[in-house]
Amino acid sequence: MDGGAEVSSSSRLVETGEWAGWRTWQGMDPFEDQSGPFYFREDETGRVTCAFRAEPKHMNGGGFMHGGCMMTFADFCLFAIAWRDLAGSHAVTVSLNGEFVGPARPGDLVTATGEVVR
Repeated sequence: MDGGAEVSSSSRLVETGEWAGWRTWQGMDPFEDQSGPFYFREDETGRVTCAFRAEPKHMNGGGFMHGGCMMTFADFCLFAIAWRDLAGSHAVTVSLNGEFVGPARPGDLVTATGEVVR
């Protein structure tokens, strides 16, 4: 996805259901569309929270969330948190490492927050 105003204007505000008030970029990244849906919202201070509801399609053979799904969500979150700072630039994730501290199961709400420090 590209950064900047075009990204903001292409996000869709969800108006009903569990995700009312959240935004999504469905239709911009086919891989994330297949993996998600993922959502984000910005509070009055500009802090971004990302979230999604774990579904059976996100699970591995052991019944827990697949690590690849978690890393895909983390990559989505990196962009959602940083897109304003990109100021119209293009961005790709060059490196992403993760350590999993606990499992997610179907029905769990998975959330992430962060901040740009550099």
